[in-house]
Amino acid sequence: MLVGDSDGGVSHIDLSQPTTRRRLVLHPALVRELHVSPDRRQVLVRFEDGPLYALDLQSWASLGCLPPRRGVGYHTAGFTPEGDVFVSSSGRIERWDYDAVCVRELTFGEGVTDLALAADGKTLAVGHGARLSFVDVSTRTVSAVHSWQPELVRTMAFAPVAMDSRGVRPPLFVGTLGINGLHRFDESGAMTTAPLNGLARKVVTLGSDTVLFSDFGRRLHILGEGRVVDGPPMLCEDHHTSPDGQHLAVLDVDQKVWVASGWSPGQPMQLVATAVGARKVACFDAALVFALDRDGVTEFATSSAGGAAIRYQGDGSELGSLAVSPTIVAAGSRNGSVHLWRRGIAAPIAIVRDHERRVDELAIDPDGRWLVAGDWNGRVLFIDTELSEATMEGARAATEAWGLSLEELVRSR
Repeated sequence: MLVGDSDGGVSHIDLSQPTTRRRLVLHPALVRELHVSPDRRQVLVRFEDGPLYALDLQSWASLGCLPPRRGVGYHTAGFTPEGDVFVSSSGRIERWDYDAVCVRELTFGEGVTDLALAADGKTLAVGHGARLSFVDVSTRTVSAVHSWQPELVRTMAFAPVAMDSRGVRPPLFVGTLGINGLHRFDESGAMTTAPLNGLARKVVTLGSDTVLFSDFGRRLHILGEGRVVDGPPMLCEDHHTSPDGQHLAVLDVDQKVWVASGWSPGQPMQLVATAVGARKVACFDAALVFALDRDGVTEFATSSAGGAAIRYQGDGSELGSLAVSPTIVAAGSRNGSVHLWRRGIAAPIAIVRDHERRVDELAIDPDGRWLVAGDWNGRVLFIDTELSEATMEGARAATEAWGLSLEELVRSR
């Protein structure tokens, strides 16, 4: 049996042993409603002042607050027999396209400065203030924390190799604001530093021990085998490599987008497009490259792949961070929202508004099943991005029943 109390607690009572109970406080307000999913795996908890939380009954852990976190709260909520979530707010009934387990939260004491996800999706590195934390993605818990200097962690990238058969994670390369050099962390936490003549602005990896980095003069350099050589010749606004390190995309200061596969020093890069107003660039293979500007994301096909550019339009909030996978395009905004697009669909499939500060860092699972968003308050949210065909069919059925378009339902969330 589940019981909600006036102090924001939810208790699980075993009726065969009534004196044995577990209690978890989710939010400091009176619990008004409890709704258990048909599979008895999750429960929705609605509080008197409006917030709606999801609780995992198996792990007995909070799965986060369902947006909207601010403004008018929810009036009621519930599951359908199929397990879909419906909520009532501001005189509207809305259907969620995501599981009730859409958000899981970690909180750090300092603002998130960078996120890096290992190529196999098993380990997440979080830079927060002057600290570096490793997170076990399977349990979404912090496995190790390192603090070795008083300056901010600026940029990080894992070597593009999977965890080996012994469970040893790949090395992580870290650049900071304060010490000239790049730091390499191995599984044991041991750190070695490669001296540089300046600070690294952004780091990506091209191989197990080959790093491409930009400096604050926006020049690109390669660090490998203990020495630094010149990288691609253009001045760089942003650069990005695919999870396997085989494909490189560069956005130069003239807003031109360049790509290359298997790049090595001296090899030319291919000009793909000019992306007016672009701030960030990303890729996951040789066929496509993505450029983010303040209003949306443009997907460009390389000349070898062909095809017209696709535009993913935001809701008007200023965008600042980008992550892509073969199925999902994601962008974080200055107002704390995270836009999610299904590839090939111009309108967002969801806009998650659970952050209260700007979201400057995103990382996405290589398969696009979930992404991670970090904000300036030190909050890191795991967001489930899996949408089933049944859920999409349900949204279309809701459109017919309520007379609202899918886009209107998305915008109302």
